Amino acid sequence: MNEKSVAFGMPGIEPRWTSSAKDGVGTAYHSSSRVWFTLSHGIVNEIYFPHVDTPNTRDLQFLITDGESFCHEERRDLLHQTEYPEQNSLFYRLTNSDREGRHRLVKEIVVAPHSSVLLMHTRLEIMDESLRGKLRLFALLAPHVKGTGKNNSAMLCGLGGRKLFEVQRKDIDMSFGCAPDFARRSVGYVGFSDGWRDLMDNFNMDWEFGQAEDGNVALIGEIDLSDVQEFTLGVGFGHNSHSACTHLLQALATPFADQREKYIRQWQRTRSEVDWSAHTKDGGTLMCLSQCVLLAHEDKTFQGAFVASLSIPWGDTKDDSDSGGYHLVWARHGANRHGAAGLRANVVAVTRTDLASVYPGENDVNKSINQEGNLTMKESESATKDPICGMTVDKASAMARLTTFAANTAGKSFYPRQLATRQRASRAVVADN
Repeated sequence: MNEKSVAFGMPGIEPRWTSSAKDGVGTAYHSSSRVWFTLSHGIVNEIYFPHVDTPNTRDLQFLITDGESFCHEERRDLLHQTEYPEQNSLFYRLTNSDREGRHRLVKEIVVAPHSSVLLMHTRLEIMDESLRGKLRLFALLAPHVKGTGKNNSAMLCGLGGRKLFEVQRKDIDMSFGCAPDFARRSVGYVGFSDGWRDLMDNFNMDWEFGQAEDGNVALIGEIDLSDVQEFTLGVGFGHNSHSACTHLLQALATPFADQREKYIRQWQRTRSEVDWSAHTKDGGTLMCLSQCVLLAHEDKTFQGAFVASLSIPWGDTKDDSDSGGYHLVWARHGANRHGAAGLRANVVAVTRTDLASVYPGENDVNKSINQEGNLTMKESESATKDPICGMTVDKASAMARLTTFAANTAGKSFYPRQLATRQRASRAVVADN
């Protein structure tokens, strides 16, 4: 294989997103890990980095073939089951089974607790003995780096003898690898030279291209099943090729069981003090999961920046022209839903963030909000600084501005990266190390 061979079909077909009917969302709780993911139809969809409003992939799924008579696309052709094995944790187990009961994939998905890497441990189970030794498995990844499927550049790369992929657009680099290493790899342009089209043609991987630049690209890697039928895929991120590859290889070098244990422990330490067991029929399991889902929608850099949803509405029919979607902050809605879930500290954070964004001033807006989340004003003389805008006004005028805050901000929305910078130190404290 020539790693410099260039795929044909540039720039590929017009890119699309994927379904917004999600079965799960996840992220590590610690602020040092700045990756989020979504799930639907039994597969990973968008992977976000470095902010909660910046998707970098369309989807990550498997193709399964016997090389002779069929090629199953995981998303469309298999039966899906989503499990939540650990209470109060965004840890998922996905089981995707052949409709005729011949084989199935069991996947566990986490984010590295202290690194920007998504990890997916997978086990292939073969029930039909006639397929043992014949089934071949391929991982197919569709990059949409920095919110678009256009102008992505993909190539084969290696670090320390490891067989990896690299995808780059602007200031974001993405690295894709497997432990054990992929047996074969290729990159191509979607609709022309991508791995899906290659396999669906004759159930075999015929193309092994090394580069596909500036287009709508896709990556495909054949899983090495020669020794074991369990493996771990990883997608790592950074702001240059070296950092993305290094983060990925470091995460893959740690046993998946250790990564999973730390990931679950971080989330379980965030459990609300409210005991829901007496008010629910499931012991509060669904309520605890819902609280975790709410917490997962907060950005790791901008405190209080909770996006409306980690999804792209009607994404499977939309191109890249709608850059906002649900990846925006509506502070009014965020405060309401976090208050209903008993997450009082989040209501305070949301309100502080909205104050700083709508009325930026030299003053510290945190002084305008007490620990109960109520809008207040410091006791002072009749002439004082407005706690929102910093202008010198009379006390009555300042109090009036505060009490009408909700009306003034109704309907306003922001990208998390547009908000006032506040490091999320509390996540690091709660999540431990």
